[in-house]
Amino acid sequence: YLQERQHLGTGGGLRTFREDIESGGPDLFFVLHFDICCSFPLVDMLHHHIRAQAFVTVLGKRVFSDEAKTYGCLVADPDSSEVVHWAEKPTSFVSDLINCGVYLLNMDMLQDIVELGDALADQRQQAALRSATYPHLFHNIPDQLRLEQDFLLPMAGTQTLFVFETGDFWCQIKTPGMAVMCSELYMQRYRYVDPTLLASTGGKLSPRIEGNVVVHPSASVHPTAKLGPNVCVGAGVTIGRGVRVAHSIVLAGTTIRDHACVLFSILGWNAMVGEWVRPDAASVGGGGVRDVTILGTAVVCMPEVIVRNCIVLPRKTLTQSCHNQVLL
Repeated sequence: YLQERQHLGTGGGLRTFREDIESGGPDLFFVLHFDICCSFPLVDMLHHHIRAQAFVTVLGKRVFSDEAKTYGCLVADPDSSEVVHWAEKPTSFVSDLINCGVYLLNMDMLQDIVELGDALADQRQQAALRSATYPHLFHNIPDQLRLEQDFLLPMAGTQTLFVFETGDFWCQIKTPGMAVMCSELYMQRYRYVDPTLLASTGGKLSPRIEGNVVVHPSASVHPTAKLGPNVCVGAGVTIGRGVRVAHSIVLAGTTIRDHACVLFSILGWNAMVGEWVRPDAASVGGGGVRDVTILGTAVVCMPEVIVRNCIVLPRKTLTQSCHNQVLL
């Protein structure tokens, strides 16, 4: 990993780590934002990029018109897929085609990013010299280099920026609880591309499986347990007699004791859920789930407690029921 010592913005990070990116002499490089969930069709993007002779290709997706304005909106030529206009979170409707936060760039673009960053740094330096006399005029020059707003947006309409439109799933991960929804999206894709990755009910000696469930081969699940829908069970997990798990992620090394009920939760590494414990999250109107309960690494829930709508930090032992709290 390459660690930023300060928040530089996406473009600033590329500028700072230019030599690392250029090592090995690649012709192209991908930039992927970490807070998105999608199928990442990188090979298809590459083929589209080469066919279009693009300098930069952006992954795009059609969304409902009322939610489009919360993202970067792209207007593309329907024949060539060139991006002719880019509006970042517009106040009114511009397009239902949004930027998905995945980019493919020619290596030449890295030099342009460096030069733009140098120009902005020079502006900041000049502003610092003047700020003692006119501080109110020079306070708004950005300290970061933003890839989208500072670099890509001005490229729209210059026949260098193109979009590859995906019809597959995509969502932005805005809260920790959205990890459960993202897990469900990936398991739905497994059902389509490789159903063998999903668990299934295999008789009296296997747990009951409902819907999409992934169970690591090293996990131990009692035959009387019921898993699903939307459950991911990690390596070395132990699930006891009569346990019910649904809409949850159980990370490696966790133990769930007999007759516990785990709903809408993320159980951290090496957590221990005691007998008859119920971690879950309350629902809101319409049956939707507000968020999830999260147990950090090595959290211990003593028997017969309820943990609802809570975030529990690592290595804490819960001896009584908790609701709507962050537990340190």
